[in-house]
Amino acid sequence: MKVEMTGMDEVLRNLDAMGQKGRRIENKALLEAGKMVQEAIQKETPEDSGTLKRSIQVSNVKTKDGMKHVLVGPDKTGWYGSFVEFGTVKMRPTPFMSRGYEQVKGNVITTILLEMRKGMRL
Repeated sequence: MKVEMTGMDEVLRNLDAMGQKGRRIENKALLEAGKMVQEAIQKETPEDSGTLKRSIQVSNVKTKDGMKHVLVGPDKTGWYGSFVEFGTVKMRPTPFMSRGYEQVKGNVITTILLEMRKGMRL
């Protein structure tokens, strides 16, 4: 799932002009938004042993094609999360990640903007 931010050109230019401090602010904002998504997904994760719920993690900030992002999802201990999400021939899907993401996707951009503004003291 992908969230794109539009209308933030001025904020991003200001962050870029701040250099390293701006990059730290941007990274913190992305991580905070990732934590919000993580919590929402964990609330929707079915619990058997609790391993899958505990496995939902936020990655470090990554850059691909010039775009920064974080990944939210199961780590190695929750390797079977895609089977739960999408189902198998013998198991119905339980789209816990999709439901969690859908609950907070509208707040993700707001959180990123607020964190960036807070970091820039605006």
